[in-house]
This record gives sequence, C-alpha cells and structure tokens, in this order.
Amino acid sequence: MYTSSSDLFASMNQAGVNVLIQHIMRQRPSLFNFATAYFKWHIDDLCVPIEASDEVIEKGYPLFHTVESPLEIPGMVSPRGLHYCLQLTDAEFDFHPADIINLPDQIAPLNNQRFALRLRGHLGIDCPDTETMDRYIELMELLAVQNNETVVNLGDEEDSTRTLAARIDPNAGDYTDAEQASAPGQVEGAVAIGMWPLPFSGLQCFSLELFAEGAFEWGTVGSDAQQWLKPRLKQIEVVDLGQDDLEDLFECFLKTVLKLSVFPRLMLPMEKLILDITSLLADKDLILNEQVSLKPSRVPQDVEHNPAVEDNQLKAYIRLVVK
Repeated sequence: MYTSSSDLFASMNQAGVNVLIQHIMRQRPSLFNFATAYFKWHIDDLCVPIEASDEVIEKGYPLFHTVESPLEIPGMVSPRGLHYCLQLTDAEFDFHPADIINLPDQIAPLNNQRFALRLRGHLGIDCPDTETMDRYIELMELLAVQNNETVVNLGDEEDSTRTLAARIDPNAGDYTDAEQASAPGQVEGAVAIGMWPLPFSGLQCFSLELFAEGAFEWGTVGSDAQQWLKPRLKQIEVVDLGQDDLEDLFECFLKTVLKLSVFPRLMLPMEKLILDITSLLADKDLILNEQVSLKPSRVPQDVEHNPAVEDNQLKAYIRLVVK
C-alpha cells in the first residue's frame, strides 16, 4: 500500500497476530518448551501436555528446545543436577490502546506506542524422593571421605572411586549400550557438562502468569544490512506469587528467558514482512539491472513513528530504494 510519506505500508492487526502465535505454538512447540534430556523419552512426565500439530508429531519434529543442562545441586562432591522443564502454554498480544488484556496496575495504563503481552506457563523441577535422597547421602559421604586424598570428579579415572560410585549410582560408572538403552535421558549430554542428573522421581510443578510491556524497533543483525523488526521488552510483572522478593526473583528469571530466548526468535525480516521485490520479479522472469532494497521510512522526516503501535495494529512504513 502506497502512502504520501512512504513507498510501502504494512500493518498487522492484534487479532491476526494472536491467531498467528497460536499457529506457531502448534507448529514450532520447541520455541516455547524447554526441558532436560530425560523428557525426550518421557514426554508424559512434563507438567502439561505439549499442544502440537499432527504434522509435527508424524514427522518427529522436536517438541522442546535443544536439551537443557540439569539444574546443578551446589556443593556436591561429585556434580549432580535435577531435571526440570519450563513450558509456555499461552501467549497473547495487545497493541495500544490495550483493550484485550486486563493489565495489572504495575503496567496499566499501557504507554503510547507500546504493546502488552500476557504469557502463561508452567515451571517444573524434579524433587528426589526419600529413597533416592538416602541413597545419595551414603554416596556423597563415601566420596567425601575419599576426596580427602584425591580430587573426585565424575570423569575421574580412579577405578576404586568409579566402582564405589557405581555401586550406589549406576550413572556414575561407564555406560554400556544396554545401560544407555535402559536409562534414556540420563546419559545424553552429561559427559560434556561433567554432571549427571539424579534419577527422575517426579516434577513439582506450579503455574505462572506474567504481563509485559514492550515496543518494536528496526535493526540489523550482525554485519548484514538486512533490516529486522525486533520486539523489545520494557517491563515485566509476575502476579500472585505472594511475596515481593519471590516475584522479583521470577521476574528476573523470566525477563532473561524472554530477552535472550523468546524475543530473538520473534524477529521479522523486512522483506518477509512486506515482500521480497527482487525475488518476486525474478519468479516472473523479470530481471532488474538495478538492486532493489527496502528501508524503514525515516523518523521524524517521513513519519512520526516507525514502526507504530496504535489503533490495535502494528504499522510499518517502508521506503523503496533502487540502486
């Protein structure tokens, strides 16, 4: 669409964006689910079932993000960790002015040129049962005594230590193919990180609901001149955890997940947001001698805001550049 201040204009309505997000969550569940290796073989042990399309299931596409390292238990003589999962199950955008999401007081009213985001998720951490804990107390005591004479690590070649550990914890010894087959998920990645997870006992799960305020901006990635539409997090609020310090802790953790994991995967290249003109013409056997590229319209010379978040829409104003 042509405008008086730009060569091209594109917009996305919040309702369409939310439908698209639900589609992406079913087509690419790995963007929204994070877990340790154990769950690759025990998907039913997650906090909640993963909603995935039939195609994802039939073709065996990954259901969660690249296998995460176990949560390390600090101070153990021989490093051990706990299985965990983080699952984002619901996501909803609301472009200014907010009229879909009932925002908490800490964020409402939504600032001009901002979007609101509501996320619901579940965090689960494996809690060892009493039998496992008692067994590992004995193991750690034995290793602590022997550690007085030599440093004991998981990969230590000291035969007596490995035999001692294996007597209580088979995961501490060398794995045969049969042992790996009988304990899938306990082995993968453990050697690389030098830490074995404790045997799985069962997740302690609780649900989280958070609200965020964000904005969009144009920017490049690395040295490439390609322009990307990037979401940026401005503030976040976790609700109903009961204690301010606990809320602050989870807000910090989830802010890190959003900024470093989720939002970078939501970027859109300008050509995909509008159209790839050169490729489109090439498909029609129209070869240009000039190089055609798209650039954001300038602020404030061309438009007041770009991208603009207003009227329940995300709007982008584009200049067509021919060289």
